[in-house]
Amino acid sequence: MPDLATYEDVAAVVRTQYDLLLASTQTAPHFAGVDLEHHLPRVYTFWAFTLGLGDASYRGSVFEPHARLKLAEEDYTVWQAALKTALEQNGFSGPVCGSMIAKARMMEFIFKSKLPTTGEPTEV
Repeated sequence: MPDLATYEDVAAVVRTQYDLLLASTQTAPHFAGVDLEHHLPRVYTFWAFTLGLGDASYRGSVFEPHARLKLAEEDYTVWQAALKTALEQNGFSGPVCGSMIAKARMMEFIFKSKLPTTGEPTEV
């Protein structure tokens, strides 16, 4: 299986991940009212930049938009599982994929250390 190598690869994985998150009763409520056509390209750019793929340059704070959410422990579990499933469904495997998973775990750790977890998801 090929590894992630381009912005387009990242976009395919992130789109699949969000499809899975939107299909989950645990995480879907967080996306109520979110304009995904505006939001997703920012997420693609963030990940392409973070993984050093292409000329993507991300500006902004990944933390700030999530600070408004009341994330539960289960939200993180679903998010991580959706990322792994999205990589698999798109046929990607390799060191860059491993880096994406590791960076997602690091983000989870940082978010959990800065954000309180609660039981009820809220709108963004």
